[in-house]
Amino acid sequence: MKPILTLLTALLLALCSGNVSAALHAGRALTWEPAPGWQTEKDVLSSNSNSNDWSVIESRDTAQDGCISGKLTIAGSAPMSEPEGPSAGVFCGNDVATAPFEKRYEASVIFRQTATGCYRVGFSLRDQEVSLWRTDGGFLAVKQFPIKAAEETPFLIEFSGGRFKVSVGGRDAIDFLDLRPALSPGRIGLANIKGDVAFHGVALGSTSLDPAKGVFPVAFSQRKWHGRNWFFNGLEPIACLSRTLYLNCKIGACYRMIGSTPAFWLQWMPAFQGFANKQERLEVRETGAGLKCLIEGRTPGGEIVSDYLMTITFDKASRCYVYDFDTEFTVQVGKTWRNACRLEFSDFTPYNAVGPSVTPGAWPCYYQWVIWQSKDGNLYKHPINHDSYYPRKGGGDDYYLIKEGGFIGFFGEEVNPVTRLIKSQYDVSHGLCNWAHDLHIDYPMPKEPMAAGTKYAIHFQLLGIDKAGGDKLMAKATFPPDAWHLDWAYPVFKQGVNDFRTGATLATPRASHLWRKGCTEVPWYDEPVYWDRTTGVDDKDSIRIDGPFSVGAPIGNGAFMPPFSARRYHISAMVRTEHVKGSSPCIGLYRDSNEAPVDQLQTGLLGTHDWTRVGWITDKLTHFENGWLRIGLPGTGRVWFDNVTVEALKDGETTAAPVWGKQAEPSPLPGLLVWLKMDDGAGAGALDYSYHGNSAELRGLKWVKDEERGTCVEGDGSGMALIESKPELDFTTPYSFSCWFKPSAGNGVLFRKYNNISVAIYNEKGPFRIGFNMNGRYNVHQTESRVPAGSWVHLVVTHDGTTVRIYLNGVKVWEKDQPETKVVPNRFPLCIGGFWHGGKVAASNGFRGRLKEIKFYSTALSDAEIEKAYEAGKTPGAMNTANAPQISQTVVGW
Repeated sequence: MKPILTLLTALLLALCSGNVSAALHAGRALTWEPAPGWQTEKDVLSSNSNSNDWSVIESRDTAQDGCISGKLTIAGSAPMSEPEGPSAGVFCGNDVATAPFEKRYEASVIFRQTATGCYRVGFSLRDQEVSLWRTDGGFLAVKQFPIKAAEETPFLIEFSGGRFKVSVGGRDAIDFLDLRPALSPGRIGLANIKGDVAFHGVALGSTSLDPAKGVFPVAFSQRKWHGRNWFFNGLEPIACLSRTLYLNCKIGACYRMIGSTPAFWLQWMPAFQGFANKQERLEVRETGAGLKCLIEGRTPGGEIVSDYLMTITFDKASRCYVYDFDTEFTVQVGKTWRNACRLEFSDFTPYNAVGPSVTPGAWPCYYQWVIWQSKDGNLYKHPINHDSYYPRKGGGDDYYLIKEGGFIGFFGEEVNPVTRLIKSQYDVSHGLCNWAHDLHIDYPMPKEPMAAGTKYAIHFQLLGIDKAGGDKLMAKATFPPDAWHLDWAYPVFKQGVNDFRTGATLATPRASHLWRKGCTEVPWYDEPVYWDRTTGVDDKDSIRIDGPFSVGAPIGNGAFMPPFSARRYHISAMVRTEHVKGSSPCIGLYRDSNEAPVDQLQTGLLGTHDWTRVGWITDKLTHFENGWLRIGLPGTGRVWFDNVTVEALKDGETTAAPVWGKQAEPSPLPGLLVWLKMDDGAGAGALDYSYHGNSAELRGLKWVKDEERGTCVEGDGSGMALIESKPELDFTTPYSFSCWFKPSAGNGVLFRKYNNISVAIYNEKGPFRIGFNMNGRYNVHQTESRVPAGSWVHLVVTHDGTTVRIYLNGVKVWEKDQPETKVVPNRFPLCIGGFWHGGKVAASNGFRGRLKEIKFYSTALSDAEIEKAYEAGKTPGAMNTANAPQISQTVVGW
């Protein structure tokens, strides 16, 4: 009888306090781990935080189902401004640090917390709001609810399976059914941010909540939430319309915000004009089982009105929301429209796709593929692990146009965003952008300006396909017929893990995104074709490099993948060579803006070799970020690369690198940095006989036979020889430069490294003066007119750290005292016979005439050495090692 009276007494007390549920579900007190910033006194846990980050205290108790009861007091909170911009973290969350909206809740109760996620019930005094939040689902339910400052408020949180019920102050606030699999059993915790909170008597009990009786509502509405226009389904916020008419949306119910799409027509060019995103009208026409809303935008000049009639519904089979857009673009009365680019009606951007815009470490990466149904009815696919892909913009081959009734979308995740065409006015083209990997979907544009009254229309949908459906499409899809640029084995990774054993290994940046040498700031605008369509290991495609040359593709976190996580990696390739001299083909890892390799394999394949598998095991890739995987040939000749692969090795794995017959590289000569005899006579490069790997790539120069000097190169002012930038070519004093040259006409550069150092000839018709410039200080200093046109001249320029001297035919003709220790470093190539300007030779500065025997020394030659060098070279054919000047007591080749 006594226990019954005790229970009745508890119920009466609960009725007086308005907390009947807490009495019925009363449980045991929890045991808490010590946590910084939290105070424990009897059964009260309190925290006063001014931090922007959550302060969390965890219990030692775990639960899958149950109820958490207690009382909450929020004494005060700090003001918080509204977050700006369409950031994914604003509303979808994925961890505490990237969810600013979630931080508006001064207090939270955490449950089912594991290493990968949790649920949280948030209480906001600031916004008078209660919410249910899931790590990979964002806000599941939000309810306006009164919370009084500095007053004890009873709460009860019940959770069973996918059903959640929250009551506050004895009143029901949230009853929500999570459609996705519930998170695993996990810990219980309390959290506080930017407020003064206290939890009283927090206890864990059992629950009688029945998940089978949970209801997922389909009841759409539109309302302001935190100052923005939001669309809700029941209590779940599913889409936000930004001030600039971008729709940031959930697609899978109870699943994170998945991306954003413009609710307006736009053109990107010229100068990013033509955004019809000035909001003119937002008109809700229907709510309930479907929401219908008109979104009207206008260009800044009022030329265009863009109408998006958006209908949102819920598809029970896929458990996804469907956004239906029936949209028109209209040129206004009294206006005309000249579009210099395609006209886009959609530019969907998935959050956290594989791409350069992913903030390193902030998010896991999701999608790896684009799949589309083309105009020919077939399914095609393309990996998105490199910078950009714009196939046939505005027309072209049918397999790059989307079929009416077809689709294009991102794939590789639990919920995959897909754009489906319902009815199109013209052919629809697509392109994958290079920064956030957004899908530009557009119409081709007429060449003539559009008159007032011109309309463009399209009807399309944004919807979701689950993983099972996506996998089926992946199995059916093929690469487009001209996808030759996918032939270089290159890693596509699975979400967040670079093991390179799952997913695919078949994507390559196209030739236009392979940068020349290490000069990432100055790619060639007229890049050569690197692809050989007739030669390959197991197909007829490979990369061919005529040395000296190297190309690279970006790898590492911040480029298009998360950090490399394994301790060791096996990097390998198939290599074939033809008449390779000087330095052998190499594969290297380079950090961004770093000219020295982090790790490199010099293959030792000199001469001519058939396909040979080469490779090495490196531990330098772990946590490698913002870098380049480069392949190239520092010497002359020709090399082919195929099946370049990166493979992670498990700890303890004994996989061995391939073994092949290597040849010894020639030993570098001391005292010389560069020695171009210019006697090769053929090919795309001039061999560096100093064997420091500084052979020159020839652009616009031609091999000729001179009647006096034999084989040499000739320039007409539009070419130059390029030597890849290296730290030793920044020329720390002392140094010397020498060459034999035969000018024909015009001013011209003999050598130059951007604006930091140069030697040039001046006077249009001759006789010519020699001008020298170092760090911008000597550009006005020139010799008197001494060099006749049409004659071979021996030139030497020296700098000993104090004085600059110029010698012609063994005689000193100019000197100037100028203390200097080093040329200001830059990453531009060393140019011989021309001036690098915007990736091309500046035509007015190129050397016109013939060049031979170009040398750069790491010492200042003496008068005697220079005279001896001139005398040795006066007689054609006499330039040989025996007649070399003495440098630091060491004989070097001349």
